[in-house]
Amino acid sequence: MISDIHLLDAATIDKIAAGEVIERPASVVKELVENAIDAGAAVIRVEIVDGGTQLIRVTDDGSGIHADSVKMAFLRHATSKINHADDLMQLHSLGFRGEALASIAAVSKVEMTTRTASSQYGIHYRIEGGEEKVIEKTGSPVGTSIAVRNLFYNVPVRRKFLKTPVSEAVRVQETVVSQAMSHPEISFTFMTNGQTKITTSGNGDTLECASRIYGIEFGREMLPVSGKAPGLELSGYIGAPSLSRGNRKFETIFINQRTVSSDTVQKALEEAYRGYTMQHRFPVCILYLHISPDAVDINIHPTKSRVRLADKTAVYQLVHTSCLETLKNGGRVPQVSMPEGKRPVSYQADASRQDKLDYFMNQMKERVQAYHHLAYEPDPGKHETKTHVSEQIKASQKQANEQITLFQNETQLDQTTKRYQIIGQLFDTYWLVESDETLYIIDQHAAHEKVLFEQTMQGLKNKQFTSQMVSPPIVINVTAREEQVLNERMEEFERIGYQIEPFGEQSWAVTGVPANLYSIAEEKLLREMLDDLSEELPRSNAPEAVLEKVASMSCKAAIKGNTVMNEQQMDSLLKKLFALDNPYHCPHGRPTMIAFSHAELDKKFKRIV
Repeated sequence: MISDIHLLDAATIDKIAAGEVIERPASVVKELVENAIDAGAAVIRVEIVDGGTQLIRVTDDGSGIHADSVKMAFLRHATSKINHADDLMQLHSLGFRGEALASIAAVSKVEMTTRTASSQYGIHYRIEGGEEKVIEKTGSPVGTSIAVRNLFYNVPVRRKFLKTPVSEAVRVQETVVSQAMSHPEISFTFMTNGQTKITTSGNGDTLECASRIYGIEFGREMLPVSGKAPGLELSGYIGAPSLSRGNRKFETIFINQRTVSSDTVQKALEEAYRGYTMQHRFPVCILYLHISPDAVDINIHPTKSRVRLADKTAVYQLVHTSCLETLKNGGRVPQVSMPEGKRPVSYQADASRQDKLDYFMNQMKERVQAYHHLAYEPDPGKHETKTHVSEQIKASQKQANEQITLFQNETQLDQTTKRYQIIGQLFDTYWLVESDETLYIIDQHAAHEKVLFEQTMQGLKNKQFTSQMVSPPIVINVTAREEQVLNERMEEFERIGYQIEPFGEQSWAVTGVPANLYSIAEEKLLREMLDDLSEELPRSNAPEAVLEKVASMSCKAAIKGNTVMNEQQMDSLLKKLFALDNPYHCPHGRPTMIAFSHAELDKKFKRIV
């Protein structure tokens, strides 16, 4: 039995406690922003340098801290949020433990300047590694500004396990986005290394806030959802099925204006979308769930990121029923245009936003037309184009036909590669081909997938890709994590023919796409690649893995089943398929063809035993 038992010194205790609350720069930002919100701030500004490892500054116009309470604010378990244990079951604030400032000060160098409205002067306080250095009067506006420098300077083992500054900045930005969406009534500004990434107006309009962060097209495809039950109230927005993503990062859930992860809410949401989205696609949502404080326990984790619900069944039923009802009423058919005079309710009061919406709707219409390969006729007086075909069904048929002509326009392979005779097409999906005493039944979609994949991989290997210019450029809004993918993987994107450049704040302009994937390589395909690659960060950094994923995404261009093809079109693709080293399986492992030998057919018809 160990006999040498002793009490730890205060500095060691504080560092251990800091480890439970402060894991990385994003943890610091979360705690400081929550304090600013609890202080009644209407404007919050977050600035970081080198991912927050060198500097984190959070400035607010809240109530400030009284001069005689400044020192106490940095003591463990010192708080203005609760007075006794019973208050834990009636929490109306984001912070309450009284650990944040003490934990931050224990592992960094902190400077605070604060003033209340009743004070003529402010207080400047500096504390390093938990030791007070300076406290003095100073001039300052009402509110609080806290600068955190050299995070983990005195805990090198913790600093060593931080990610790169870019990765840490991404996490900080995601934290600010979460806080901004949870409180659209507060104006947020986020800057990294002097560059502004996020600005919100603070006018309380959730959809407007989301549009500023994710782009106006994001807001246009959101559907309002609401519902009530005893002790429960749900509000917010869910994305139209066409807005679904490849991961859960856009499932944003707030309980009592606190960002949380809730398996109950996520399951209810995703079950509501069952039948509306494809498998392995996840809905987009901004859900605000208001629950009586005594029916939810947020005191189960130091970071307060998870909660315990008193009645999971009631919460599940409310979320599921409300979301399903919204989808039934408005989520079946993606809209690409709006009747004259109609505007989303959230934009009716703001003429400038109406103009922006009109502009982006026209851009969307042009891009939808381009996606479907409608016939265009140049206007001699302008650089724009006009369409001659308006019916969607005709556009879809034209898209299919133009995809087919890709076969005929590509370089022809050696026709002597394999001798075969095309018998015909079955069910507009399968081809019957005779070759070497064998009947082949070929899946046209799988076959084209295989050819496209091999062509893309060969192009990557030989660096033979060319770009097709896009006019007008496609402007997309990206998340911090998606922007990290673009910055880190730009060489790979450029190698396959994409031309993408920054377009201000969180916007990027796509000016060129891979020429051989022109029919599908616009925003949707790029979004899917960003989703997949964002999910992998930071686990996979091998360029080969990225290129292979990009190549596999090229399969989206493959001709689909139920598409009529003539013999010339089938012959063009078969030459390419049979020239491959392994033409028998598509990139996803499905067979491209099945075969019946002459002898096997004779046995089936009892010609031979």
